[in-house]
Amino acid sequence: MHRTIGRIGTGIVMAVIVTVAGAGFASESGAAGGGKVATVAPPPPGFQGPIAYGPQPYEVLDLQLPDAATQPGPWPVIIYVHSGGWIGGERTAVPEVATDQIERGYAVVSIDYQLAATGPEGQAEPSFPGAIWDVKRAIRFVKANAIPWNIDPSRVILMGASAGGYLAAFTGAAAEYFEPPEARPTSNPRKNSSVRGIVDFVGPTNLVTFQPTDHPWAAPLTASFLGCAVPSPADPLPCPDGILGTASVEAYVDASDPPIFLAYGADDELVVAATQGAPLARVWLDTHRGDPSSTLYDLVEGAGHTLPSDDTLGPLTAFFDRVAA
Repeated sequence: MHRTIGRIGTGIVMAVIVTVAGAGFASESGAAGGGKVATVAPPPPGFQGPIAYGPQPYEVLDLQLPDAATQPGPWPVIIYVHSGGWIGGERTAVPEVATDQIERGYAVVSIDYQLAATGPEGQAEPSFPGAIWDVKRAIRFVKANAIPWNIDPSRVILMGASAGGYLAAFTGAAAEYFEPPEARPTSNPRKNSSVRGIVDFVGPTNLVTFQPTDHPWAAPLTASFLGCAVPSPADPLPCPDGILGTASVEAYVDASDPPIFLAYGADDELVVAATQGAPLARVWLDTHRGDPSSTLYDLVEGAGHTLPSDDTLGPLTAFFDRVAA
């Protein structure tokens, strides 16, 4: 049996069409805008949520803690950022490769964040840099609650898939940039938005090369996220290179960045490994002077935008343990 990681997620595949910045997409859940799927099982032991990490209705998170009787803590924590093309998805869609770590002594936090939308008068409401701010708010909030939650604020790993993978990689690289406007500057890693490690599954990383990808979702999703004009036959690539470059991960990579684990499908037609995962892996490795421990790049043969975890779980688990040691 193959379990999956890196799904494009609720909000843009098959069923009900939703409109974002004038572009049509479909919702996997069967409810406009990506409605919640009914829960058939009770929350697992150690589950808490939703917990507000900010004043906005979407600034909430769920927390899952290990069993203190067998794993006394303080625990390292994985913060998971969901997929959904920056326009949909929700924090409840946490892959098993993340939740499997709970019984191994990792706390797991999954967050919602600002999504791109269309305003009441049809105006674009982008989520860049708002989504980045939210991820950083969540990191700071988790660290601030280290004592009551029995977690180690110096061992935070940021993980995401697809749009969430992008947000994880961008946030991890841009440790000194795009801080929430209200956040107090601090270099203390136990309080700021820095992380110990990053996991990016099938996330766009270079929006300059992602926008023109030969896939019907690439340009509209980019435009929605950045607040550009709606793509049209006359202007199919409306976002200028300036903002695309500003919103690309590699612009912020430096030698102080933590180790990163990148996994991409060799047959992914939306987030193409050759233009997204591989270039970022090279930049990360070069910036860290070829240190192989800084960059792990897993190209999954035969996989598209949904990755089978059978081969990835082992290297990923080893990455978690090395980074959290």
